[in-house]
Amino acid sequence: MKSKKGNKLQDFLGNPEKVKKFKDSIHGIEFNALVRPGSHSSAYKKEYLERVAGRMFPYPFLDHDFQIKCIGEHVQSAVRGDVLLHPVLAYASLFDLRSSYAVTVKKQSLVRGKKIKKKKSAVLKSSASAKDKLRKKRFLAIQQIMNRLHVPAYMKRARTEFEIRESSVRAFEEMYGAYAGLRQKLQALENEIISYQSPDYIHAPHKAKLQELQAQNSDLGLRLVKEQNRADLLESEIQRLTDHILTQPAEGELDSIKREYNVLSQKCDALVSRNIELSNRMKDLGRSKQLETILDGIRDKINGVIRSGIHEKPEAIIKSIHEEIGQLQRARLYLGRALYDIGILFHRKGDRDRAKEELRAARELGVRDADVENILKN
Repeated sequence: MKSKKGNKLQDFLGNPEKVKKFKDSIHGIEFNALVRPGSHSSAYKKEYLERVAGRMFPYPFLDHDFQIKCIGEHVQSAVRGDVLLHPVLAYASLFDLRSSYAVTVKKQSLVRGKKIKKKKSAVLKSSASAKDKLRKKRFLAIQQIMNRLHVPAYMKRARTEFEIRESSVRAFEEMYGAYAGLRQKLQALENEIISYQSPDYIHAPHKAKLQELQAQNSDLGLRLVKEQNRADLLESEIQRLTDHILTQPAEGELDSIKREYNVLSQKCDALVSRNIELSNRMKDLGRSKQLETILDGIRDKINGVIRSGIHEKPEAIIKSIHEEIGQLQRARLYLGRALYDIGILFHRKGDRDRAKEELRAARELGVRDADVENILKN
């Protein structure tokens, strides 16, 4: 009977089509049915079930290596998101399966009066060593599958069944806490959405800005009322004076008003002309022209002092033009900073040659800056 089952299993494993058909049939079954197939035989199709040790068992999983391979493929599909699998439950189940392949050291007892022959002892040791290697191989294969699951670090440090169950409970408690936090956050967002749906709701920052604008609007409204009242008073006063002049046109009073009007008109024309003149001058004279005029004036002063005091000591000449030198130094600094700003502007635009030209001129005028040095070096 065993030989028939063995031949059937070997025939199955050697036929890729049968293997693929079996894998397709177990693609959607529960993970525990893969790990403990004997306890979940109803999850498998009848054609794959055989009676083993008094209960139904899927015969392809009589080859434990094939079973471990199917479990690994299922976990890999779960990691990719193709199937649903809770990593904590899967890790705990695989922990039990891995434990079944742990290599145990057995102490052999010596029986008095009975000696095992050396040849038979060597055969037994060789057979035990082969079994231990196979168990270790399967133990490591399951460990590799467990490493693919994303579980807390303290679960991976568990060494006993009690520790793995305790860590599983802890992981579920943490997940439940995270879930409760997400539920509270979701509830807060739902409440906020309800508030936003109200036509009278205003977000707190916008509400503060709106209140500020409303206060400014109220202030402007009061000022507008005051100005309107003033305009009404002025209009009524002008109307009163006009009526007074028209009804009682006193010759002396009219002449006085005409003279005052003419004087005011002349002053107004003069102010307008002066304003136009100043505006034109401001348009014609830029900062560069003003600076040029100032520098020319300072240079003339310095040249005049030098020519007039050609026989004096240099200290006396410098002392006499000390203020002009100070103005030149300040103008030199202002010009250097302006050239620096222009150079940085050209650098940001990508015109490196123009930037270096302006920055070199700025450095010669005393502008020292790390950016200037880095740009000129590159």
